[in-house]
Amino acid sequence: MRVIFLTDRPVDDEFTERFRSATTAELVDAFNSQVGNPGWVSAKGRYLLALYHEFKRRGIDISVIDTGNGMNMDRHVRLDDSGRRLVLA
Repeated sequence: MRVIFLTDRPVDDEFTERFRSATTAELVDAFNSQVGNPGWVSAKGRYLLALYHEFKRRGIDISVIDTGNGMNMDRHVRLDDSGRRLVLA
């Protein structure tokens, strides 16, 4: 299982601003774009942290990828029919 470990404190940066103005479908696309991408730089960490916190801020159920201290990056996801929960694609 490939897990990205995240801090519980959001960081206010360019990614936070970008995700705040994105649609929920765009957030899902942003997550899926990183599945299977093993590269790592500090910007990717900030990107994923902002993405995680934006899902949480919107009240999206991300339990399918939330490990409690990070995100499981093994599988693509999609929104369920309600648009309020991520499910495996």
